[in-house]
Amino acid sequence: MKVPARLRTMADIRALHRPWCVAVATGLLEVGDGWVTAGTALEGWPPGDADLLAGWLAGLRAVCAVESYPQDEDSVRLLALALLTVLDEDGAPGAEGLWRPVFEALLVLCDRYDKHSWESLAAADQYGEPGNGKPLAGLVELLAGFGAVAGDPGRPAITPLGRWAVGHLATGMAAPADPALPAPARSRARPEARPASAPEPPRRGRARLRAPA
Repeated sequence: MKVPARLRTMADIRALHRPWCVAVATGLLEVGDGWVTAGTALEGWPPGDADLLAGWLAGLRAVCAVESYPQDEDSVRLLALALLTVLDEDGAPGAEGLWRPVFEALLVLCDRYDKHSWESLAAADQYGEPGNGKPLAGLVELLAGFGAVAGDPGRPAITPLGRWAVGHLATGMAAPADPALPAPARSRARPEARPASAPEPPRRGRARLRAPA
């Protein structure tokens, strides 16, 4: 684990960010009043299969929310779902050919859940490694860390857990036509300018897109 030369708090250790999010989201840790204590989930450890899957999903959602573009915490969740959807198809491309089909799947998901695609595209910048021809390498790495993707990084393959996630990762995101939403929320959707083709692949470190004025 890489530790900064000048360590102020544990938050400075980037390798701990995702495990920390998972531990808090699943109830393994509880944070309050400046203290961190063992969470209630440990009282019934080990969990049953259903609780284990629910905890896994909660952890993945929590990490996606933290790493999302600040204006919408669902940005990375939609991006991850788009990638898993593409990998779940027969004849899925290798890492070098993933960007265009993932972009197209993302547009479909953004329309379905009334989201602006530019927010997920902006969030994608942190995962890009165009120098090695793998513009979504960081996102593949994230999902591999959760066991949703496996195999050679150059040709990632979806796992049974990843296929399960395809059907559950979007749970809780209401579609604009959801009758549970109040009328103003259902009618707020407005046309969004969409590029005619896939934009430039993500580049880690590139300036993020800004919200239109």
